[in-house]
Amino acid sequence: MQRRFEETGVAGMLERGQIAFLFLSHEHLDRLWGLRAVLRHRPDITLRIPAGFSETASGPAQP
Repeated sequence: MQRRFEETGVAGMLERGQIAFLFLSHEHLDRLWGLRAVLRHRPDITLRIPAGFSETASGPAQP
C-alpha cells in the first residue's frame, strides 16, 4: 500500500493536508490495511466511521 501511495501522489497529499478525512465504508480487511497506510502519513486525520461498524473489526464482514 505504501508504494502505491507514493506512486500515485496520495502520500504527498496526505502529508500536505489535502485530504480532509478518511471514510471507512465497511469492515473488510483491505479498508483496514489502507487505514494503517494513511495513518503513517497523517496520524491526526479525521476518521468517519458508520454507526454499523462493530466495536472490534477482526476480519471481513459477514453477510
